[in-house]
Amino acid sequence: AAAPSASWVGMSASSGTLFAASVADVAVTPDAASFGLGSYSAAITFVDQANPAIEKHVSVVLNVNPPDILCSFDADPKVIVLPGTTNLYWSCENASACSISPEIGLVDPRSGTAPAAPTSNTVYVLDCVGAGTSTIRLPVDVIVNVPHREEIPPR
Repeated sequence: AAAPSASWVGMSASSGTLFAASVADVAVTPDAASFGLGSYSAAITFVDQANPAIEKHVSVVLNVNPPDILCSFDADPKVIVLPGTTNLYWSCENASACSISPEIGLVDPRSGTAPAAPTSNTVYVLDCVGAGTSTIRLPVDVIVNVPHREEIPPR
């Protein structure tokens, strides 16, 4: 026997068909990837093709959220001796814009390396934004040691 079905139009530029063997088993065509970000709702009526008098009414809400931003951020070395430098490394997925503070500014939202020459202990922070309101903030500490100078008394 054929599965009950219902058609829908108008939730996006596309249309599709819902197929259901039961209310708990619903597949949507086209898939959620074809929808833009947002919330979509539809009232669906399932009609049993073998007995058209049997109908099921279902309300469906589809929320399409932006993907999470995934980033890693590190410094190498994490401990320097003045007047040393360190390199900041980052790699991100699903970010549209990133910056590093203090001093570095805007950086490539995918990945990169930036040299830094702090003169005191510094917390560098990678801030990224993605689609919608998704954000991520990652800190990395760089410790700065001042070289010890030994005074030699005159003879």
